[in-house]
Amino acid sequence: MKRIFLFLLILLISTSVCSAATITVPETCTVSDYKLVLEEQMTTEQTTSALSVFDFAAYTPVVSGVDNNTIYFTSEKDLARFCMHFSQSNNNYAFNREYSVFIKDKPTPVSIVFAKTYSCNNGARAVTLHVNSSRIQTAYAMGAAYCGDTNTAVRSSMNLNGKAITSRASQGTAHGYIDSPFYVENNIFDLHAYSTRTSGAGVDGSFLVFDSVTYTATMPEPSLIHDTVTCYVIIPEMIVVINSIPAVSVYEGSNLLGTTDNGGYLKITIPIGEHSFKFIKEGYWDYLTTLNIQNDTTINPELAPKTSLFQVSKQFEENIYPNSISKVKLDLEPIKNAYSTRLRVSGADVTKVYYNTQILPKTTDGSYILGDISNPQSLEIEYKTPSSWGQRTFTIELTATDLEGSAYTNLETINYEVLELPFLLEMSTFGIGNNNVKITDQSGSSYSVLLSLYNSEGSEVWSSSNNIIEYCDCSFEVPITEPGNYILELTAKAGTVKSYYSIEIIEPVKLITNKLTGNLGKVTTAKFAIYNPTDNVKYYYSTLECQFFNESINKTFSIAPGVNKTLELPFKVPDKLELENYQLNLKIYDNEKSELICSEDIILTISKNSFLPINMDSNNYLIILGILIIVIGAVIIYLKWGKK
Repeated sequence: MKRIFLFLLILLISTSVCSAATITVPETCTVSDYKLVLEEQMTTEQTTSALSVFDFAAYTPVVSGVDNNTIYFTSEKDLARFCMHFSQSNNNYAFNREYSVFIKDKPTPVSIVFAKTYSCNNGARAVTLHVNSSRIQTAYAMGAAYCGDTNTAVRSSMNLNGKAITSRASQGTAHGYIDSPFYVENNIFDLHAYSTRTSGAGVDGSFLVFDSVTYTATMPEPSLIHDTVTCYVIIPEMIVVINSIPAVSVYEGSNLLGTTDNGGYLKITIPIGEHSFKFIKEGYWDYLTTLNIQNDTTINPELAPKTSLFQVSKQFEENIYPNSISKVKLDLEPIKNAYSTRLRVSGADVTKVYYNTQILPKTTDGSYILGDISNPQSLEIEYKTPSSWGQRTFTIELTATDLEGSAYTNLETINYEVLELPFLLEMSTFGIGNNNVKITDQSGSSYSVLLSLYNSEGSEVWSSSNNIIEYCDCSFEVPITEPGNYILELTAKAGTVKSYYSIEIIEPVKLITNKLTGNLGKVTTAKFAIYNPTDNVKYYYSTLECQFFNESINKTFSIAPGVNKTLELPFKVPDKLELENYQLNLKIYDNEKSELICSEDIILTISKNSFLPINMDSNNYLIILGILIIVIGAVIIYLKWGKK
């Protein structure tokens, strides 16, 4: 802070002789896509006060707001002007160029080439720059041409790619500021001064591109002290946080950047761009990585002990929710050739393991065979997440041998966080019929919700979507028509939230027999078994319908939780019927939902003359037939042996 205010004091003295304009800072800060962040931690008042000191010639940058040590500009052109020197009489730069520049929140390098030339009885002098960039963009140039006399023998000018920035052919100073298309190569920035008089003429200017550039400069011979070219490059610095194990030394080349503390933490500040890091700790294999740092970054180097044969890095899906399927990607880098590699997973319900685009089968000992590995490989473990949210963990074990047959083991802990669902889900025990699902938002935002029901073969049998408003609820009616195993998939917030629920529908009603035999004028009985899969007492009613009944036969009954109960529905066969066979229809309803949960047909056969009892099923008839055969056999034996 002292350094900034010392600079401002010097600036006040130097600008007191220059006619220029100062920046106006609005009372309300408007955030824009163009900003710079000062290295010094300053309050909004301090930054605003500092800006009031700067005097800009040619064009005064427009500031849209100040927020502590961040300054916002209305356009790229305004941001560019702020980064250049102030005027011909003051070649200083705001805040000594100690800031980082951001365009659309992307850290952006700034290249400023400053050049000047001066002629006094020297005739023509010129400085020419050929500037190249990696991309086509906009270049900005600010210049000042000045003369000490009004005479045709004294003049100065500046151009960018043939476009005039400023010129002067009379006593005084002229400033100019332009933007111009900037091509990948062959961009010419030239300054000319001509004077054959002692009054002299000069020109100086700044050329700025939001990029890293290369250039070549041509200057007259012999070069005077006033013929100069200087390049300034402002490269934003990003914070890199390292989370590892304690006492890890971090190097870039031979330069030690720091050492992690007792918690394995280290924070360093480095310029944007590509950097190669080496992580070193005794008893561990060195870990190397190259990253293109463009934003604040966290590195989690997984140093492998020398009892391990792989360096393993892990990458999770961004959001993990309860009752879902998640994946973790493991990048395996063999420290040396690994043979007979196997993977084991503990503490997770693994559904699939992908390796080399193939799904690996699980062996009888619970491992997955990866085989020989000599190059970096990736594998993916797909697993079911728990039903509750919070921090969770499971472990993987990689075993392998080297060429000499020495055994190595990697034990890796997989830590992950299951996020709380942004909504509250309420649903009763599912059964045959319509099942209510209620979803209430808890995140304070509006979004769409999609419910899909899949059968045991993975085919979608039903789906429905609805919009939910913040802190409100919406309901779905999920229809299930037959028993089986189902998966209810819930998708929300444009697919970023997914949750799955297993549903087992047990056949609630089962006929004891679907065929009956009855005698005219006698009572026969339909029998069925019904199961209550819920935790509550359930109430049902049944109806039996047939064409010879004037009214259906009804019965209401209750079943305790978890009980499978056999019920009888007796009815009297009319005295006179013309047909031998009739079709009855048995229907059973859930009293709470008033929904049909079963509809079964029963065939009734009329036996007009029969000494056998009614209500006999096939098993009973076989028993009676067996008894008759035994009786007849006994009579024959008696008659045969009785005569003797």
